[in-house]
Amino acid sequence: MTRSPNPDDMSRRHLFATGGAAAIGTTSALAGALQEAQAQQAVPPGAVQVTAAEFAWGDGIRRIKSAGKIVCAMPGSMVPPQYYHDPNTNKPAGYDPEIAWMIAKDLGVEAVFEEAVIAARIVGLQAGRYDVVLGGTANAPARAESIAFTRGYIPYQQVLLVRADSKITNPTELNDPKYTITMQIGSTAEYAARQMFPTANIKPLEINEAMLDVATGRADADLVEQYLAVPFAKKEPNVKILGGLAAPVITATEYGCLAVRPSDMALRQWLDNWVYWYDTHGIIPALYKRIMGPVLR
Repeated sequence: MTRSPNPDDMSRRHLFATGGAAAIGTTSALAGALQEAQAQQAVPPGAVQVTAAEFAWGDGIRRIKSAGKIVCAMPGSMVPPQYYHDPNTNKPAGYDPEIAWMIAKDLGVEAVFEEAVIAARIVGLQAGRYDVVLGGTANAPARAESIAFTRGYIPYQQVLLVRADSKITNPTELNDPKYTITMQIGSTAEYAARQMFPTANIKPLEINEAMLDVATGRADADLVEQYLAVPFAKKEPNVKILGGLAAPVITATEYGCLAVRPSDMALRQWLDNWVYWYDTHGIIPALYKRIMGPVLR
């Protein structure tokens, strides 16, 4: 038996047919408008294309490429072999310049170096004077409130430089008010010293001054990176490294990071990936061994 047509069915079929045609027409119109808008926003030859996602994460990479340079804040103390001026050419040399030149090459720009002490590097970065801070700035919760860090690109093993006649054999013995301990001002060593030796006399100084205070008897110990302590102890008879050169007592291991502004998260992500790639491919470890290794031995 043939079923009679349902008026409701006919209405739905009619609505679907007319609505479908309208939808197709609307879709075609939208596609055409989109193509026209894209054509109007075409990137001119030679320009750096910027996406909405890049603006959301900062435009640091675009800024650097447009300027043709990456401005790197370097240590003002200029202590070899991490960063110093070649005595023959007076040009930057050391581990950090090598890292900066490699980064600049991959970005297709020039590396420009600006020298400043730790605090000035951070302030200058926040003010937009620098694109990235080198010098092995160690990550810390307090610092991370105002700057963004990559993973570590250089390890720092902290040791204690003590007087040559010191009877100290264990770092815990220095936690006493009768002892004066120096370290680089504003560094993670200062933070570590205040934690490790809360009752000792903590005396933050510049790097060289902190070591010299031990050599001249004005301090009992200096908490300092091993790569700085070893050459100093080799040439200065009044000091020694706790544990000796062959088996120094390592109080802590920190990792120096690259630092950028929090608004430059796309740049931070690129640099973090850069460190990861060169580290896992053995290039950064080989660079460290070639430049820093001889100082540690």
